[in-house]
Formats: sequence, structure tokens, C-alpha cells
Amino acid sequence: MKYSIKKYFDFAAITIVMMTISQSAHAYIDPGSGSLFMTAIIGFIAAIGYTTRKYFYKFRNLFRGTVADDSEEEAESGEK
Repeated sequence: MKYSIKKYFDFAAITIVMMTISQSAHAYIDPGSGSLFMTAIIGFIAAIGYTTRKYFYKFRNLFRGTVADDSEEEAESGEK
């Protein structure tokens, strides 16, 4: 057991040393990469919004005492 902990400690120490002595890469990031990152961020925000809305309606229906399926929730939120 001690051998595996020492192994992970050595790995962490080497990683930290390598990260502190690294040099600039002078790499080029093309404009398509920025578009990719923006699309990923917008998609993540949309997924959080959809999930929040879905669980909000489930939580609300729990207190109302009604059982609503997905089509009723979409109709209440204005979707088809």
C-alpha cells in the first residue's frame, strides 16, 4: 500500500515541477477554435436551462398533486 502512495506522490511532484518550468509554445489557435468553444459554452448553458426547467415542472407538479407527462410540460412551457 505504501508503494502505491509513494508512486502517486512522485508522479504529482514530477508533474508540478514540469508545469512550473514550462516555456511558451508560441502556438497558433485558428478562428474556428474560438467558434467551437463558443458553441460548446452556449450548448452547455442551454442544457442547464432545459434541465432546470424540466425539474422545476416536476417539482411543481409534486406539490400540486398532479402527474404530468413530458407532453404536458412542453405545452406549459410553450413548446410543441
